[in-house]
Amino acid sequence: MIKELGLKNAILELLNKFQKEEPVLIEHELAFERLPFESRVSNFILRSIKELITNSIMHGNAKQIKLSLFETAEQVVVEVVDDGEFIERSDDHKSHFGLNVIAEKLVLLGGELQIEKSPTRVRMLLPKGDKNDKNSSD
Repeated sequence: MIKELGLKNAILELLNKFQKEEPVLIEHELAFERLPFESRVSNFILRSIKELITNSIMHGNAKQIKLSLFETAEQVVVEVVDDGEFIERSDDHKSHFGLNVIAEKLVLLGGELQIEKSPTRVRMLLPKGDKNDKNSSD
């Protein structure tokens, strides 16, 4: 989907699909033209956005979600903020499997995952630079 549409349009397509299928209002701020990443990283970003929004709706019962994706001088930031609840279950180590996978992949890319619980805010930080090939971006 990214090769055909570009990352920004693929994200917009994903958000439209969520809005049609789920009782949720999704606002977005996609403040980038082309990101300095190879296609596998762009695919990871798209899959992660899908996972984060799915978590907000299915687990947090969010009714409003805001997705922001923007660049700073050193990094790309993907942020999902919602009005739902961040649920932690001490008895279930699998409860945040998707978040754990995202966090592990971010570490491999030299980035990090930040989570705030009230309001729920999940932020992916991806560094721009040598670890991520700049040849194919969106």
